Amino acid sequence: MANHTHRDGSGEAAPRAARVRRRRTDRVEDAAAALLVLTTIVAALVIAVFSVSVYRGGADRAEREAADRTRVVAVATADAPVGTSSVRGGTSLPVTVPAAWTTSDGRAHAGDVRVTGRPKAGEEIPLWVDRNGAAVPAPETWGTAVGVALANAAVLLVALGFAVWWASRAVRAVMVRANAGAWEREWAAVEPRWSGRASKG
Repeated sequence: MANHTHRDGSGEAAPRAARVRRRRTDRVEDAAAALLVLTTIVAALVIAVFSVSVYRGGADRAEREAADRTRVVAVATADAPVGTSSVRGGTSLPVTVPAAWTTSDGRAHAGDVRVTGRPKAGEEIPLWVDRNGAAVPAPETWGTAVGVALANAAVLLVALGFAVWWASRAVRAVMVRANAGAWEREWAAVEPRWSGRASKG
């Protein structure tokens, strides 16, 4: 069987597959890229676990508050303070008015409550109270827990993306400088022979 060997113009046998010699900086850059990918995956998993933990904490808190707090109807015992600014930028701001309310066990309570708008004396005000009958904020909801968890995840993912981008740019800049320095050293060694200055010397 004939052994066909391709030869170039000089008559020398040409290799079947040219092997490109990779620079050390290429290998370092590949290793850094792989490390960044691995770090990103691990960090994303950590963020996911943290976000789930935040959600579970919020959901548990919402469940406890829903069991501990009750909605009642209070009655304003005086008008809202005159001159109170209750609107800013089209959004109603809370004001404090005295009110009275009765809990489900029949106990009467009175105190200052924060409401939106300017209620008049005798006007009904929806109010949340705890087991002791004290006015408290509305309980957290499942939607609040989800929103807080997603907001935390979004902020952390953006921070992670910026960190990965910055790290990749930094690695690339270092490799570019290293390649430039290596090229200058190689050219300083080859240029005299290439230009013929070495034989003249």
